[in-house]
Amino acid sequence: LRDLGASQSPMNAFLTLNGMETLSLRMQRHCDNALKVAEYLSKHPKVAWVNYAGLKTDKYHALQQKYSPKGAGAVFTFGVKGGRDVGARFVEQLRLISHLANIGDAKTLIIHPASTTHQQMTDEQQVEAGIRPDMVRISIGLEADGELVVGVILDPIRRECFSAAAGQGATCNGATMTIFTSTIRNNVATQGGGGITQTEQWQFCSGASATSF
Repeated sequence: LRDLGASQSPMNAFLTLNGMETLSLRMQRHCDNALKVAEYLSKHPKVAWVNYAGLKTDKYHALQQKYSPKGAGAVFTFGVKGGRDVGARFVEQLRLISHLANIGDAKTLIIHPASTTHQQMTDEQQVEAGIRPDMVRISIGLEADGELVVGVILDPIRRECFSAAAGQGATCNGATMTIFTSTIRNNVATQGGGGITQTEQWQFCSGASATSF
């Protein structure tokens, strides 16, 4: 600082120091959430692969345990069965998870690189750069576990039902559309901390499996 003259403004310095005080707590929540989501996706019948060092089956798991035993971070990639089109459609259908190229946010962010950030490259160039057509990148936030599952799994099902509905009496996957109410509670609220409760009525395909995209 003395040689280069670069320094933060007082307000920015305050915000940086203030954030550093809770960084360890937030990062542990990021890592814990990421591991749970990665484990869930690794067992999902429509997920082809998951690249996350926190998984015991990952080839880098031993190194992760050696160098970062408290967690493997909040960003990882996974592949959906069906290739590029299915991966892009899956991300586009999400509503509770933000479709953004950022990482490290307090909220979960997701993107399909092949159709967005790397779309200017040819298929061959994408593969050479490690961008597989089925790859989805997700940055896990600080949400409650239930919100993550709803955002990744249930919300796309709702969108599929909406897109299939042509009017009253429409069907989805051969099942009658039904209405149910889903209550998503902030983790703080369940502990009596006065968090916000969001209640939303969803049109849901009664015959659809909660494990299908």
